Amino acid sequence: MEPQQRRWTKTRSAKADLTDRGQSARRVRFGGPIMFRCAAAVLALALSLASLGCLPPKQVQPAGYFGPTETMAEVVNQINQNNRNIPSLWSRHDFEADIVDENGRRHFVNGDGLLLYRKPFEMRLIGEKPVVGTVFEIGSTEERYWLIIPEQLQTMWWGYYRNIGKPCAGEIPIRPELILEVLGVSDIGTDFMAQPAPIMRFNNDADAYMFVWVIEGRDRLIAVREVWYDRQTKLPKLVLLFDDNGRILLRAYLSEHQRIPVEDLPEDQQPMIATRYQLFFPDSGSKMQFRLREPVLSRRGFPKDVSFQFPTRPGVPPDRIIQVDEHCRD
Repeated sequence: MEPQQRRWTKTRSAKADLTDRGQSARRVRFGGPIMFRCAAAVLALALSLASLGCLPPKQVQPAGYFGPTETMAEVVNQINQNNRNIPSLWSRHDFEADIVDENGRRHFVNGDGLLLYRKPFEMRLIGEKPVVGTVFEIGSTEERYWLIIPEQLQTMWWGYYRNIGKPCAGEIPIRPELILEVLGVSDIGTDFMAQPAPIMRFNNDADAYMFVWVIEGRDRLIAVREVWYDRQTKLPKLVLLFDDNGRILLRAYLSEHQRIPVEDLPEDQQPMIATRYQLFFPDSGSKMQFRLREPVLSRRGFPKDVSFQFPTRPGVPPDRIIQVDEHCRD
């Protein structure tokens, strides 16, 4: 090989060697600090995303009331403080009723009327309509109860309290003794072991004290009544009445409570009563709702003894006066 060719070959080899070294160096620099910084950024991003997935779920506060509550004796005392100031009632009312008779036929009636009440068992609830007159009457004394629907059904049902619940007693579309329970103004006995004995528990979801009254049956305890009282006001908002097998005889929602004026009592101590009642009788399918208008303890001396006399002339045919417990033996 000629000397000049050998020199060109060496020069080319040297340049190639330098080029290879430069590329290698660039590869080293790229695979070193730059790659490390990229990998660190990717790792940090991955860790941040992973940490988001590992956060504990946001705590959702359950609906309802979970604060302090009162003892049964304290709750009963406040309920009785209100109810003891309501020994009687006089009030006009508006009503609607969907009454199902013994043959399953429905009869709708509405209008206004009068409520008379005197503790513990006397009541008279009258529904009227212009031109028509009386469309129903529900009554109760200490011994007897009755329901009269003179126009649409031309029927009167009545019976003795002593026979209520017996197999010999027949059905009645709207049971007067149950209406008494719905008014929600009865006192609660303070002997909690006397039957029917009350049991109290607190419903967090409804924010209400739930009272269930039980009696002793032949082989078990039997729930006869349940009332829900608002935690803050101690006023009733739901009443459930049961038969011996726990079936609901009457469900009633109570609302729109108002104060009743009482002499010598400051306004903030005057008793309160529900003015709207929504009733449902599952056994018969009958429904009724009424709204009291400006209830007072009494007006012009009413209610009094004559207000609760058993009707001897109910204005219906004699053969439509039905004693529901006529087959019961005293």
